[in-house]
Amino acid sequence: MANITTTGFATEAVSVTPEAHNAGTLTTDLKGAALYVGTSGALKITMAGGGAEVTFKNIQSGTFLPIAVKHVRNFSGTANENASDILAIS
Repeated sequence: MANITTTGFATEAVSVTPEAHNAGTLTTDLKGAALYVGTSGALKITMAGGGAEVTFKNIQSGTFLPIAVKHVRNFSGTANENASDILAIS
């Protein structure tokens, strides 16, 4: 039987706390991590490739976003609109 390699699979996960929309700054560089969203809501995300910030709305609880992100911040100042319990996975 052949050995199974895990190349290309995530090997690390860290908790992400987005900054409030009105804070004006982004979180620490997430180094191309994908995201797991534990509690539904919306997020503003800068993709790992750079470019303009984009908004992901109505992300459902338990969703894996198969995207490579650089920065994450809250969608708005209203807590019930923001996704939470987020993990960056790389």
